[in-house]
Amino acid sequence: TPEYPLWIRRYLPNSLFIGIVVWLLFQLGFIQSEWVDLSATLVLGLVVSGYLLFSLNTLRLQYQRKRRVPDVTLLFWRLGMAMLGCCALLWVSGKLFPPIGNSRYFSILLGIGLLQGVALSIVNGMLYKIVPFLCWFHLQNRQLALMCMTVRMPHMKEFVSDKSAQRQFHLHLTGLVFAAVAAVIPNWFSRPAAALFIVSNSMLLFNLLVAVRKYRSTLKLLLPTMPGTVSGSSTTA
Repeated sequence: TPEYPLWIRRYLPNSLFIGIVVWLLFQLGFIQSEWVDLSATLVLGLVVSGYLLFSLNTLRLQYQRKRRVPDVTLLFWRLGMAMLGCCALLWVSGKLFPPIGNSRYFSILLGIGLLQGVALSIVNGMLYKIVPFLCWFHLQNRQLALMCMTVRMPHMKEFVSDKSAQRQFHLHLTGLVFAAVAAVIPNWFSRPAAALFIVSNSMLLFNLLVAVRKYRSTLKLLLPTMPGTVSGSSTTA
């Protein structure tokens, strides 16, 4: 993808950090003012606006990427960024319209959106990118160190298949929808939402274990070729 605009790279991270610190100081009473609540709300509003700008720019850059091959990691990132924008708009709606902010569903929906919708989605997506890459990278280094070019190195897509990762993404997305509905209708949807959450994360674990198994099976093919190893036993000069 293209780089983030210069103003985002240079100013946004520090601005968000400073804004969160100032808001915490207001909340903890270290900053005294006649308009404490209003000032704290304005500061937090600027922070939320910053996150909204970040999510919109991230989605824009992802749609401008040069590599058009479908990627499960991209699906998780798009979901996470979309949910970040939705949570920002939900928070603004709660501040502008008191009936929304005072609703007993407001905090639960915001928490589900931020934790399950944003954080967990991005973590899932990064795991599907990082784990296969590390498996491939370490095997490649081992192969080059041993100069064993007869062993075929699996490519990254072989560690976790796209179909398995996409199935888990759909389970994660369905579980997120059920969790959001369960915040409003808990009697009917809380147990299905919990079941989908467990199944989705269990499938994530299974997919990562498949990657580890593929890594170990390929590593075993390289081990017999290590110098000083004959028929599985070490010999010393």
